Amino acid sequence: MAGDDIRRGGAGAGELLVRTSAIHDDLLEIPGLRQLWQRWSAARQAADGRLPARADFDVLELKDCLGNLMLLDVETGGRDFRYRVYGTNVALADQADMTGRLVSELAPTSARFLARLYREVCRDKSPLFYRQRLFRNRSAELWDALVVPLASDRTAVDQIMTATFPRPDLGGR
Repeated sequence: MAGDDIRRGGAGAGELLVRTSAIHDDLLEIPGLRQLWQRWSAARQAADGRLPARADFDVLELKDCLGNLMLLDVETGGRDFRYRVYGTNVALADQADMTGRLVSELAPTSARFLARLYREVCRDKSPLFYRQRLFRNRSAELWDALVVPLASDRTAVDQIMTATFPRPDLGGR
């Protein structure tokens, strides 16, 4: 995939396989990620190319993402991020609900990994896709995630919306 940054390691209790801001349809095989991308893109277009705000989204428009959706507030100029919403499916998989808590409260390796990705989204003011292999309970799972910036003033990123899904078996892809 052109424009992709493919790396190994450094992703907390797992391994980062793909990280890219070049979002394209073949990355968004999971309906919830496609729905978030399409809705975010439409909101940006309606804002004349500026960043969408949280107010531009109706939760019903993101029905395919709801249990896997997280909304974070950008804290202290991007030094940390607070989970305003933490999807129930993600909480079940993580065996922890991070609602109201800071990214810095996660295990140190995971906190560094996520904070770096979220800071990049804030700095570049653009979405980011990543695929990660997580190691849980002696097995490996692939998860896909899409991270999109939000700005209540249409300029400065003050929130981040992200959806993450376990990747189903897609025929060996």
